[in-house]
Amino acid sequence: MSEPIFARTAHHYDSYTDYWRLVELSGFASVEVGEIDADNPDATYIVTPVNGEWQAGWKDPKATIIAWILEWYDAAPEIPGVSQYWTSDRWYASEINARWVPFGSHPDLVHARHDPINARWDVALLAYMAPARRSAVREQLEEAGLSIAPMGWGETRDDVLEHSRVLVHVHQHDNYPGLAVQRFAFAAAARIPIISERINDPAPLHPGEHYLSFEYGQLAEGVAATLSGGIPLVRMADQMTRCLCYEHDFRSCVLKAVGHA
Repeated sequence: MSEPIFARTAHHYDSYTDYWRLVELSGFASVEVGEIDADNPDATYIVTPVNGEWQAGWKDPKATIIAWILEWYDAAPEIPGVSQYWTSDRWYASEINARWVPFGSHPDLVHARHDPINARWDVALLAYMAPARRSAVREQLEEAGLSIAPMGWGETRDDVLEHSRVLVHVHQHDNYPGLAVQRFAFAAAARIPIISERINDPAPLHPGEHYLSFEYGQLAEGVAATLSGGIPLVRMADQMTRCLCYEHDFRSCVLKAVGHA
């Protein structure tokens, strides 16, 4: 069996930039969804994200077509012709009856390398901040006297990852306390420590070993205390990098899931 081919939508989503960079760095081929050869019994395609370009599916495909679900749904979309549904949060996989496939990283995913000695900001958020639960934490961090890095992509994001003391993650939704896999992937590549709202099942990561975790109501207070308390965040970040960029790198996780490892 040949290696899997990744199928991308014609519409570009900025939020999937890291995903497609990982596909490229890992040496996988990619095509557009419209180029999928569903009649090739030797081909395996991995498709994401779900949108109207392919949600109608395929009728009796001979190829193996896998939907990698990286969004939060109450139930996995039912797409004709899709033989496997993957997701990369183990708790969420059981919720939507999908297969858990860890989402690894690559050391070259970002250009930034965390430099805490020359930090210009206390906290990086680098997230869509419209949800009230996120903006509330931002206000609490500012009230605690912590400086917040600007938002941005490309060179701005690299600068923020390099010159912020810590990356803070707040879940977008109350009812999906899952692992933000792309966020952890780029943090691991940059070697920046993460402090996160509690995650139900962060496998293959472990709180206290690879990152710090607090309940939502104590998150801002926990960040402030951590940054003033001398906790060895750099060591945790190095352990997270080792876990996601080398022990569970993106290529190895995908190949193992399709039976090549």
